[in-house]
Amino acid sequence: MAADAEGAIQVPAVPEPIELLQPDDYHHHLRDEPYLEHTVPFAARAFDRLLVMPNLVPPVTTTEMALAYRERILKRVPEDVPEGSFLPLMTLYLTDNTTPEEIARAKESGHIYAVKLYPAGATTNSSAGVTSYEKIVPALKKMEEVGLLLLVHGESTDQTIDIFEREQAFYSGIMPDIVAKCPSLRIVCEHVTSSAGVAFVEAQGSNIAGTITAHHLLYNRNAIFKGGIQPHYYCLPIPRRRRIGKLYCGWPPPAPSSSLARTLHRTARTVRRRHVVVQAASPPTWPLSWWQRLSKGKASWTHWRISSRHGVLLSTAYRPLRRGELWLARLGEFQIPTTLVRTR
Repeated sequence: MAADAEGAIQVPAVPEPIELLQPDDYHHHLRDEPYLEHTVPFAARAFDRLLVMPNLVPPVTTTEMALAYRERILKRVPEDVPEGSFLPLMTLYLTDNTTPEEIARAKESGHIYAVKLYPAGATTNSSAGVTSYEKIVPALKKMEEVGLLLLVHGESTDQTIDIFEREQAFYSGIMPDIVAKCPSLRIVCEHVTSSAGVAFVEAQGSNIAGTITAHHLLYNRNAIFKGGIQPHYYCLPIPRRRRIGKLYCGWPPPAPSSSLARTLHRTARTVRRRHVVVQAASPPTWPLSWWQRLSKGKASWTHWRISSRHGVLLSTAYRPLRRGELWLARLGEFQIPTTLVRTR
C-alpha cells in the first residue's frame, strides 16, 4: 500500500488478497452420522480447534457420550489432514438432571471444555433442554468450581412473550439470577441478537462475554418478510430489530477510503496482546470471488475465532465487547465485520 503526500495510506483500486492464519471455530454443529462423513472433512481441513455443539438426537448429556462422539468425529478426519492439526473440543448438553458428579467427570476427562445451556424448546434439538433454572444451580456451581465454561442460548421459551422479544426477556430475567447465584462462573452469551443482550454482557465482569454473528448485524426481521416470506433469512435465534447494529457498529457504516488500511494497521499493532475474533458470513449479495480469495476457497465459514497465540483459547475469559472495538474492513464492495477482543 502506498501513502499520499500527507502520509495517509491509500487503498489500491484492486484490493490485495489477505492470507489468514488457520482459524479456530468455537461454535460448530457437526451433527452426527451419517452427516459426519461430510461435515468432519470440511471442518478438519479448515479449522485447527473446533468447539463441537452437543444438541444431537439423543443429546450429548454425559461424559461417556461426549467421548464416544469424539471418537466418531476423529474416525472421519481425512488422511490428508496432518496428525495433530485438528482438535475437536467437546461439550455437554445441560439438562435439569445434570449432576455435579457428571460435571466433575467431564472436567477430569481432559476433552470436555464447556456445557451448553439450551432452554427447552428454544431451538434445534432442544426439547431435552433446561425447564427449571433452580434445578441446574448445583451443576453450575460445580462448573464454577472446576472452571468449565457455560455457553448460553439466551432466549425465553415463555409462549406469551413475543418471538422478537424473547432474548430481551431472557437477559432481563433469567440470566441476572444465574449470575447472582454463580458470580465467578465463566459464561459466553452465544450469538446475541439484541441491544439488550449486548448491554447485559457489557455490564458484567471479565468472566462473562458475548458473541455476535455477522448476519444478525447485517440483517433484521424485515429481511424475512420483504417482498413475501424469505425463508433463507429465517434462522434461530431469529433476527430482531436493527437496533443492535446501530448501537454497536455504527450501522450503516461510513465509507472512508482507507478503512481497510486502518483496520489492518490496528490489527497489526494489537495482535501481540489480543485475540483477534473475525465473525463473517457469506450472504448472496457478497462477491463470492473476494470471499474465496480471503478464505482460500472455503466460502461457507460463518463463525471464526483466530487465536494470536498458541494455547487453548477457551482457557481465557473474554472481556465484554466495548463500543469502538467493532471495525469494518472494506474489500471493494465486500465488507467484513471484525472484532478485536482484549484478553486478560
